[in-house]
Amino acid sequence: MSGASDIEAFAARVEALGRMNAAVAVEAEQPVADVVRRTAARGTTPTGEKWPEKKEGGQALEGAAAAVQSSVKGNTIKITIGQPFVFHNYGGSSGKFHAPRRQILPDAGTVPDGMREAIKKSAAKIFAKAMGR
Repeated sequence: MSGASDIEAFAARVEALGRMNAAVAVEAEQPVADVVRRTAARGTTPTGEKWPEKKEGGQALEGAAAAVQSSVKGNTIKITIGQPFVFHNYGGSSGKFHAPRRQILPDAGTVPDGMREAIKKSAAKIFAKAMGR
């Protein structure tokens, strides 16, 4: 390589680092959503605590894992879950409806260990790619 091509390659790697957060979000979206799906399928909160069972016994919200949706906007991964599961995520009563809390999504501002590991793996992959490895 010549000096000029070395500088161009270095500049390209620096530019890639500037886009890294958005690239990591895209790479990590499905692994992060899969972590949420796995904990929901096991009937546990994002940090591993077991949900309350159904009144008649057995695991509640058996379809919750399939209802987890994800998307990326900029450098943010958004995980959502629709009705009726969202009511259980927060718990509470409204008129005739009562749902014990069976947390599916992590609390705002928290990143449970499984999600953190998925993000770290994705970041390492994107970083290696940006550095030309």
